[in-house]
Amino acid sequence: MHMKCLAIRQPWAMLVACGIKDVENRNAMIPPCKRFLIAASVTRDAKDLRDCFDSHGYNLITNYIKKGILPPYEQWPTGAIIGWVDIDRVTHDYVDSPWAANDGIMYVLKNAHLFDTPIYGKNKATPFFYNVEGIDENHLPPSHVVKLR
Repeated sequence: MHMKCLAIRQPWAMLVACGIKDVENRNAMIPPCKRFLIAASVTRDAKDLRDCFDSHGYNLITNYIKKGILPPYEQWPTGAIIGWVDIDRVTHDYVDSPWAANDGIMYVLKNAHLFDTPIYGKNKATPFFYNVEGIDENHLPPSHVVKLR
C-alpha cells in the first residue's frame, strides 16, 4: 500500500494543495499515476512572498491570507505532506494558465485537497516522485477542498 508523492517548495506546495496553482512544471516525466501526494519541502523558495510573485500574484495570495482563506505564510508547513491532487493531463502543448511555463512538461492539475493535519516524517528531499508507504488512494487522511470564493 503506497502512493506517489512529489516534494514542492513553499509557497508552491500550498498553492497546489489549495487548488490555486493548477499546473506543475517539470523537466522529467513521472511514473504513471492519476493522483499524487504533495509534500512541502523543508526549504522554502523564499523567506518572503514578495520574492516569489509579481505584484498581481502577490496581491492575489495576500488577499486570500487577509480573508482568512489561507493562513499567514510563516505558518505554511514545511517538511510535511500537506495534501493531494489529481493529474488532469500531461502535455508539452500550450496551457492557458498563469502557472504554465509552456516549455518542458506540464502537469495540468485538478481536484486539489489540503490535509486537515500535515503528515510529518514521510517527506524526502528529492525533485522526483517517490513512494509513500502506508497511504493509498483508498486510505487518504482527512482533507478538504479550500473554498477560494
